[in-house]
This record gives sequence, C-alpha cells and structure tokens, in this order.
Amino acid sequence: MKRKNHNNRQVELPNFCHLGVNLRIALTVEAALVAGVVARVPDVPAFWMEFIAQSALAQPALLLTLLALCAAGRWLRSQPYRLGVGYTLALGVAVPLLTALWLSPLLGGQAAGQAVKLSTCLALALGVHLAGGVEAPALDGAWAVAGLLGREAVFGVAIGLVVGLPFDAARVGGRFIDTFRGTSAEASLPFAGSREAASGDALYQLVGALAISGGGASIAISGALRSFGAVHLGAFVPTEAAALQLAGLAAGALATGLAVGAPIAGCALAVDAALGLAFWIKARIVS
Repeated sequence: MKRKNHNNRQVELPNFCHLGVNLRIALTVEAALVAGVVARVPDVPAFWMEFIAQSALAQPALLLTLLALCAAGRWLRSQPYRLGVGYTLALGVAVPLLTALWLSPLLGGQAAGQAVKLSTCLALALGVHLAGGVEAPALDGAWAVAGLLGREAVFGVAIGLVVGLPFDAARVGGRFIDTFRGTSAEASLPFAGSREAASGDALYQLVGALAISGGGASIAISGALRSFGAVHLGAFVPTEAAALQLAGLAAGALATGLAVGAPIAGCALAVDAALGLAFWIKARIVS
C-alpha cells in the first residue's frame, strides 16, 4: 500500500521481482560481506579463503531471500506500508537464518548455534514490534527497566517451557527406553561424557514432524504471539498459582515420558528375566 512522505510523494515497497532491485540487494549484501571479511582477516590470502567460506553460506541465503521476496512481493505491497516493511524485514532475516540452520550441519557445525538462535529471537522480536505494533511502556529509571526485563524474562521462560514440554516428554521417554535397553551413550560409554540416546532423538524428531505436519507448530506460534495482546509488556506478575500450574505441567510431561517408555522397559525386564531363568534351568540340568 502506498504512503505519502513529507514531500507529499507516494512511498511504497519496491517490486522485488525487478532485476534492478535484485541487483541492488545483491550488491549491498556483497559489499557488507567484503567489509566484514576485511575487518576479520590480516592479509590478502586469508581474505580469499575467508571470503569463499563466508560465500558458501551467503550466496544460497541471498538467492533464497530474493526468491522469497519476489514470491511474497505482491502480498507485501498490498499491506499497509508500516506492516509491509515489518514483514519484509522479518522475511529478510528469517530466510538467511533458516538457510544457515539448514547448511550448518553440512559444513561441520552444530545443528543450531547460539548465534542462529539469538538472531532468530531478534528477528521474531523485530517482526512483533514492527508488524504487531508491540511497544514497551514508558518507564522512568533504570530500576523500572530492570524490573520490566526481569518480569518479561520470567514470562518468556515460562512460555518456552510450556511449548517445549511435549518435546521434553518425547526425549525423556526415549532416554528411558535406551537406558533400560543399555543402548544409550551414557549407559554403554559412561567415561565418554556423552549423553546421547538414539530413541530419545528419534522420538524428539518424530514429535517435531507431527507438530509441523499436524498444525501444532502454527498453534503454538500463534498462541505465543497472541500472548503479547493478552499480557502486555511489563504486566506479568509471578504468582504462586502460576508457579504451581507450571510445576504441574512439567510433572505431567515427565509422567508422559515415563509412560511412553514404561512398556518397552517392562518388555526389556521380562526378556532379561526369561533369559536368566533359561540359563538357570540349563545350569541345573547340566549339573
């Protein structure tokens, strides 16, 4: 949607499918990439090595971002100007982050590094602020700001804990199964310092796939976003009832995980008992 500026001219989002707009975005990204590499390396040979390494992530992210902006361009231009700018910025940050998250394991990195997680949180915060119109209340003094940040941190941790409880239940159930089967890294290799469990990771990924395919992820995300309207910034007050309810949900998730692993644990114990009984009978017969 068009908007008039102080010169009474129509201001609108550009056509992201236009070749000139794409060229300007590409040149801006390349200039920022070169500037970042120059600031990090001491000499020319190191510059080319670092530039190639950074381009391995930057080029796919740039191409996918341009495609996403072109695909959503008509819808972005139909939105109010401020809302369209917020969605454009959020899309321009989210697509590179998802690309880095997708390519990072292929390049030997973690599945989701701390920089990716922090940048994702900042992108979501930017989208909520610009597109949703969420603003912090006017505060006087550093102590008031610290109190607001503390209350929001507690509220955010509580929401994140509740949203992640189904995944934690799946991981607890998988670790419980692998512990009884003796196949977890912690049980079979206690001196290695690893806590990986194949069944736990498999159930965790399965719950994630079900959440995405079944619509659970969209419900959780929309609920988290609507919480800004239900509980305004700085309005949350921790209470004993909220703490007890949160503890009850965590206990329910733990019980669910144990209930998932209990049948497998029972089967494992039954098999061990049957084998022990068979060896005992064999020893009595031989003797």
